[in-house]
Amino acid sequence: MRLLLALLAIASLTGSYAAAGDDKPVNTVCPGSGDKVDADTKPYTVTLKDGTKVTIGVCCKECISDIKKDPEKYAAAALANKKAE
Repeated sequence: MRLLLALLAIASLTGSYAAAGDDKPVNTVCPGSGDKVDADTKPYTVTLKDGTKVTIGVCCKECISDIKKDPEKYAAAALANKKAE
C-alpha cells in the first residue's frame, strides 16, 4: 500500500497519470501480461480507493478482467510500467 501511495504521489507531481476523460494510458507495458500495450485495444480506466482515476493500457481485452479483480494492484504496476506480480 505504501508503494502504491508513493507511486501515486510521484505521478501526481509529474502529471503522468491520466485524468478523468483522458484516454491516454499511463503505461506502455501491459500490467496483466508484461507484453507491449496494444494501441488498437481501448485502455481501461480504474478508480482507486482514494478517488484517483488511472487509465491503464492493455495488450488485449482479456487482461481487463484481471484488472477488474484487483484495480489497485494493476494500477500500481501500470504506473511503474511493469507486469503486476
